[in-house]
This record gives sequence, structure tokens and C-alpha cells, in this order.
Amino acid sequence: MSDYIDMPIRLKWFFAHWKGYVVNREWLSKRERYAALIFFKGLKQLDQEELIFLREKYYTDRPAQENFSTGISKTYLQYSDEVMAMKSDMSIREYRKKRVRIEKKLEMVLHKVKEEQKEYVTNQAEEFKLKAGKLYLKSFQLSVLGRVLPEYVLTQDGTQAKVFQKDDELARRFVSKLGMEKEPIKENRYDYDYECIVNWEI
Repeated sequence: MSDYIDMPIRLKWFFAHWKGYVVNREWLSKRERYAALIFFKGLKQLDQEELIFLREKYYTDRPAQENFSTGISKTYLQYSDEVMAMKSDMSIREYRKKRVRIEKKLEMVLHKVKEEQKEYVTNQAEEFKLKAGKLYLKSFQLSVLGRVLPEYVLTQDGTQAKVFQKDDELARRFVSKLGMEKEPIKENRYDYDYECIVNWEI
């Protein structure tokens, strides 16, 4: 599976790229598009007040890293807590406490969205491998009654893993009874929900 499907949730990284996702939306790489998808789906689950609070701090006009292909910045600098506290007529302590609370909420939402999207991508795969941790299922045998015998073979080499087709009943057994995970061989379809980027507004 492409590494970006299991990308870590790093709020500072998302915030720095927030405006860049919008202004560079036509030039985003696959990894950037996937990250934008997770981020914007998460933002849509915040309350309006929380979303505006974060936007005023992170969705700025302070370019930091230029995209050499377009000349448009990929990342933007945030405003400091001190500046935002003054602008919001709050003490720095009050502002920071509110920011941390909202950001923790968003982080939890993003983890949930990431897992939902990972499951969606996995279920769309026409072909996939099965793995337990870092080990792939290489081979197995069936009893005369069609049950999977416990002497199945695992391997660290993904190229030796058995390939299953979508809706394979045996694969379902390995997933449900042994807790194995699917790893798509090729991801063909993503629900990128570009409207949440193209039509971005508060």
C-alpha cells in the first residue's frame, strides 16, 4: 500500500499546508491530495466557531515555501498566540487554552477520518494481500471440509505474498478470525471530495 495511506497525523504540518492545499489544488501530488482530503474532511466536522478560530491563526497571507512549478507558496506561516490573543481581546493563557482544546478535538477527528478513508480505499481494491503486522500471508492449506488449517505460512517479502481477489471468502475468514489486514496491490479509486477544497470558505 502506498505510504501516504498510513501517513501520520501531524497537526503542525497540516496547518502549515492549509492554504497551500487550496491555492495549489491543481498541482497537488497524490500524497498531498490524500492529505488534503483527510484534513478538509476533518475540518468539516468542527463547529463553525472552532473552524473560524483555527482559520484566523493558520490560514494566513504569509507565504513560507514556494512551489517551484507554479511560483505559489506551498506552506504559510501562522500568527503567534500573542498576536492572536491581542486580536481576540483575550489573555495569552486563555487563548492558548482554547486553541489546545480545539486542536486536540481536531486531532481526534483526523485520526477517525484517516481510518475511515483507509478502510474505504482497502475495500475498493480489486486485488490485495493479507498481512499481520509486518508479515504477509504466503500460503495456506484447507481441510477436506474447506476450513483453513493452522499451518499457514507467513513471509516478510511482500512479493511472495498470496494475491486475493475482491470479495474472496477465504480472505474474509483471515480478516475476521485472525485479525489480518488487507493491503491493496494497486489503489485505483479515491473519494477525493474536491468540493471541500475548491469551494473552501467559512
